[in-house]
Amino acid sequence: PNPTVRFLNIELGESIEAEYVQAEIIDVSGVKIEMFNVAENPKIDLNIYPVSSYFLRIYDTKSMHMRLFKIIKL
Repeated sequence: PNPTVRFLNIELGESIEAEYVQAEIIDVSGVKIEMFNVAENPKIDLNIYPVSSYFLRIYDTKSMHMRLFKIIKL
């Protein structure tokens, strides 16, 4: 859900090879806060982050496709 209080769930389509998908959480100033493999960790706990807006960058290391999402942490 977005906005979220605690958890962020990342769901990939069936045609995507999850082992090649990486994600990053970036704060509004552009600093990378966390990087993780989506196949290993599709549910992110945002409880340790302060209330703010963040960006979630998801990219496929095989095809180099990238998507950027704005996340609001309440």
